[in-house]
Amino acid sequence: MGRWRVMTPVARSQCAPWDRKDYVAFAFFLLSRWHDACDRAGMAAKRVLIVEDHQDTLECAQAMLEFEFEVVAAGGGEAALRSLASEHFDAMMLDLTMPEVDGYAVMAVVRERFPELPVLVTSALPEVQQIAENLGAQDWVSKPYRLELLPQRLRRLMAGSGDAGGAPVG
Repeated sequence: MGRWRVMTPVARSQCAPWDRKDYVAFAFFLLSRWHDACDRAGMAAKRVLIVEDHQDTLECAQAMLEFEFEVVAAGGGEAALRSLASEHFDAMMLDLTMPEVDGYAVMAVVRERFPELPVLVTSALPEVQQIAENLGAQDWVSKPYRLELLPQRLRRLMAGSGDAGGAPVG
């Protein structure tokens, strides 16, 4: 075995095993240290707005993306429009089917007021690619999608090469 061993409370008998919340808390601690280091180095994290009405999906996507981006979560279209009106974002990940103010209405406002904002559309609709292209979104993913691929897709989108390169990612 190599020189390096991971010493967690699980490996040490005098400490209680870690549960999910311990690992989440530790991940957020590391994340805050990474963001602090970026701030000191003058590297601002890109800001991403996630618009999703299903709380579990929103939390999972947020947790995956927070390691690389500054994430703002909106639980629906109305919250997204409020965030867009008051804050700057480098990209938006947008669910189409939501109650009240849906993704179609949000996209109409985005195209009118924020035409340069790159948008990654997410949907379980079978024709998501065609819908995304018709709405003017730069990229799309079909639900269910693999969370670990979201950072890559958003990086590509913000780099300007998200030209409808969407695909079912799941």
